[in-house]
Amino acid sequence: MAANIIAAAFMPAAASDKDTAAEEFFTGTFTDISQQYLTKRKQYSNVPFAQEDIVLPIEGSELDQSSRIINDTKLSPAPVIRLGGSGQTSWKVNVQNDAQYVMEITYRAVEDTRQDLLLSLLIDGELPFAEAESIALNRIWRDATPILTDEKGNDLIPLQEEVLRFTTTNLKNSQLFTNDDFYIYLQQGEHTISIKNNSTDIYIAGVRLTKPKQIKTDGEAIEGYSRSGYREIEDALIIHQGENTFEKSSQSIFPQYDRTSPATVPYHVSNIKRNVIGKNGWNIRGDWISWIIRDVPEDGLYYLSFKYLQDTKLDMPSYRNVYVNGELPSQSFVNVEFKYNVQWKNKTVTDKNGAPVPVYLKKGDNEIRLEASLGDITDAYRRIEEACHIMRDLYIKMVMICGTSPDKYRDYHLEKDIPELIPTFEELISLISQAAEEIDSVNRKKSSQSVYLWRAVAQIESFIDDPSLIPSRIGNFRSTITTLTDWLFSSSEQPLTLDYIMVHSLDTELPPPVAGFLDVAKHIVGSFIASFTADYYLITDMSGSKEYISVWANMGRDQVQVLRDLIIDDFTPRHNIEVSLSLVQSGFVEAILAGVGPDLAVGIARGQPINLAGRGVLQDLTEFDSFPSVAGRFADTALVPYTLNRGVYALPNTQTFFMMFYRKDIFETLKLRAPDTWDDVMALVARLQKRNMTFGLPYTILNAAAAIDLGMGSKDMFSILLLQNGGSYYHDNGRRSALNDDPARKAFKTWCEMYNQYGFDLIYDFYTRFRYGEMPIGIANVEFYNTLVGAAPDIKGLWEIAPVPGTKTEHGIDRSIGGSGTALVMFNSAKNPENAWKFMDWWTTSDVQTKYSQRVENLLGTKGRFYTANLEAFYSLGWSRAELNALKAQREWLKEIMEVPGSYFVSRSLDNAFRAVIYDNKNPMESLEKEVLKIDREIARKRKELRLD
Repeated sequence: MAANIIAAAFMPAAASDKDTAAEEFFTGTFTDISQQYLTKRKQYSNVPFAQEDIVLPIEGSELDQSSRIINDTKLSPAPVIRLGGSGQTSWKVNVQNDAQYVMEITYRAVEDTRQDLLLSLLIDGELPFAEAESIALNRIWRDATPILTDEKGNDLIPLQEEVLRFTTTNLKNSQLFTNDDFYIYLQQGEHTISIKNNSTDIYIAGVRLTKPKQIKTDGEAIEGYSRSGYREIEDALIIHQGENTFEKSSQSIFPQYDRTSPATVPYHVSNIKRNVIGKNGWNIRGDWISWIIRDVPEDGLYYLSFKYLQDTKLDMPSYRNVYVNGELPSQSFVNVEFKYNVQWKNKTVTDKNGAPVPVYLKKGDNEIRLEASLGDITDAYRRIEEACHIMRDLYIKMVMICGTSPDKYRDYHLEKDIPELIPTFEELISLISQAAEEIDSVNRKKSSQSVYLWRAVAQIESFIDDPSLIPSRIGNFRSTITTLTDWLFSSSEQPLTLDYIMVHSLDTELPPPVAGFLDVAKHIVGSFIASFTADYYLITDMSGSKEYISVWANMGRDQVQVLRDLIIDDFTPRHNIEVSLSLVQSGFVEAILAGVGPDLAVGIARGQPINLAGRGVLQDLTEFDSFPSVAGRFADTALVPYTLNRGVYALPNTQTFFMMFYRKDIFETLKLRAPDTWDDVMALVARLQKRNMTFGLPYTILNAAAAIDLGMGSKDMFSILLLQNGGSYYHDNGRRSALNDDPARKAFKTWCEMYNQYGFDLIYDFYTRFRYGEMPIGIANVEFYNTLVGAAPDIKGLWEIAPVPGTKTEHGIDRSIGGSGTALVMFNSAKNPENAWKFMDWWTTSDVQTKYSQRVENLLGTKGRFYTANLEAFYSLGWSRAELNALKAQREWLKEIMEVPGSYFVSRSLDNAFRAVIYDNKNPMESLEKEVLKIDREIARKRKELRLD
């Protein structure tokens, strides 16, 4: 195997690669914006909107085999389409004249799976623009319970439930820098309109091609009120608390708490009171919240005001569209501006001159809905987005010529090798400076927000003045791209916090948004005193109860709050067992020795259970009758790292593993394909290195904690090569090393040759280099997915995940990999082992793990995705169909590696042998043999110390 890999590494590049001129890559683009919606829309911007609607009849649709028409009056009074998980429905339409349309769709989810609803739109079998491939439809959510209070007086986050009802919306993309829906261009003639489902089943009750709704001017609205005889109501003031919502577009929007001001309603100096709504959970265009304003005294004209806080976007406002009973009353209710301020403010809906604008409300209940929008600077956002695309392309082209660390003694002449370089720089200056001017115009001054843009302009101007400076400053250019990209996505967010909504008369005096001096003084003193009395780490204290268990959780504070809510809502009512829950991230051994340890620990590091079990402080879980059924919730080898002498001393809490990540945009442009085997990898690397790019192999620098906690499966390439060659780490149930066997020797030799003979980078920042295309492919822990989703929105849709390359065998391709993760353990000191086991059983069920994973993701977004070890729960997370297929394919090859007392010495010794070869040019086999002797001595010493034989 090793010989084959190395031979492949030095194979000449394919003929097609030789014949491809370098200019092809320099004149092309890696990010093709010509097919993107905003680019395509410019091409038909002068085409008028259709004056007549085109209704696409439900019963006249052409359905594939996975879809059908449902006639169920309990579901809908009219027939609906049940569109299967990968189903498609089509209609033939005849367009009389060239026209633009928006597509209106009435839909609802079939069931509460909490996965995104994703559709594709096809015109005559093709995507009208790139974004039509994946169009998200919002589910509708509401608080399933009132705001409840725990035993310490803290408000709990209400459970979220889906509202399974039909809703009507226009197709759009909340990630685009526009306030408009998708405008669809149809030429005169016959067309086939198709909708394809890319998610779970969905009901469709109506589809219509129509034109955007016209919003009345303020004058037209007031004139209409006058004709209808509506009058302004006097002496009215209704205050509705923002946290008491009706419905919302996302389960991530839920009541928050604010303790910064005693004027926030309700208020407590130290306890958590869910007294506001919004914050950063309500900041994406299209996100909305609705409230039912009850007991409006009579029909008539009222005014709307909001007590708000927007202290996040410095020198920039946030915007909201204000709907009243499902409609935008007039132009002043579009893009309502909530200005930046560090204090709470009152905002009344006014016209451009600052005059309050009335709105009609009927007697009784009225629905108010606020929807996040991008406001008046969408053109600036679009220009910066285009500039970022262009700059990323230029950066990759420059790296292909001079690399990321250019030779300072060489002249590169980038302006000659990239003929379009200077004209492109001039285009960038125009785009960025126009955007900066628009932002300054909105703020009516030179703002802190435009500073980053003007700096980018100055840098690019210096490149034009002296192109020879570019190679030596290529790192600065990359930093500028990072700055502009981060600015684009942070400034286009629309954070807003609401305390309450006010419906009032024009002459009504509104409550002041800030507290008086004495109230503020009391708040400061009370907060200071509470800082000494509150226990920050004790989440719930049930130690006064007779039937309670103590649980220490090694998690973040947000995650442990979710666990607390699940315990209170589900575990305690179900089993009548109280739980004392604490946030603890270390010190388990010390606590046990001191006699103050917990009954259970959640999230303990992977390497700890065997070390603790060897010292006799953990409970053997096989002694419980239901253990076999609990063990069946995990992958086949998931319990291997927690097994010692036939006892199992932990349950898997999380389970992670390696996946391959690659930039599909770069691969498509360079006519490359994702590798399937290691032979493919070596052939690919030769082609990448010609362009100063490379492939990322995993490697973790060891420290004392990592040697004990990390686990061998997620440290580096050796485990992958060893397992794919049919090798193992240990013989005789962990009593001696197997690293002297032929599979291990071959794997180690190949591992070293990857770096010594083929020049793979050992230490690198995969996130940064992947984001900017320097390392367009690599192998990383699956949790890298969270990093890309949360920190690299600029390359969303430009990358994919795939199983790691495999080794060819006589039976096919072996993709075996090791794993990593955290565990759940019970200590021998547990007061009531049966109750503690009930908690372990409960916590690892599919239902609870799914709820926990979803709630954490509600709080933190996709970047907080929890990699539960429960297989059913893991597959129920919000993966796309392609992602789920790749993850399932890789998990089938997951082979957990045994942990033994002294295994920390295995990882350390392997690392020593590897570094001796890489840095000191030692013989691989001799280095490995020396370390294997040390490993065997340490394992024997450890087993003797722990009396395991």
